[in-house]
Amino acid sequence: MTLTEFHSLFGNFISLMSSYPHMTKYPKPMREIIYENMGSVGNSCSINDLYERIKTKYPKIEINKNTVSTQMSDLSINGPISSPYPKGKRFLKRIGRGMYEIL
Repeated sequence: MTLTEFHSLFGNFISLMSSYPHMTKYPKPMREIIYENMGSVGNSCSINDLYERIKTKYPKIEINKNTVSTQMSDLSINGPISSPYPKGKRFLKRIGRGMYEIL
């Protein structure tokens, strides 16, 4: 299995897992939570700003700041090659250290 095939298979697994709400500790996939809250914070924001917004919106669930940071990095078009998200599903762009904008 090539690395590309592995990433494709792993991306399909992530998509499958996110379609089963009972398999995640969040009320919806973190990708959707980030997308919804990026729009409410503004066109661009820091990891800290988004983390605080998510904590405010979902006070009853435990949100880990590192999870938000990693997901934002993985969802950026200029993020790591090891991201489980295919390029077509990424909607952020890293514009500086800890700063992202929505595309």
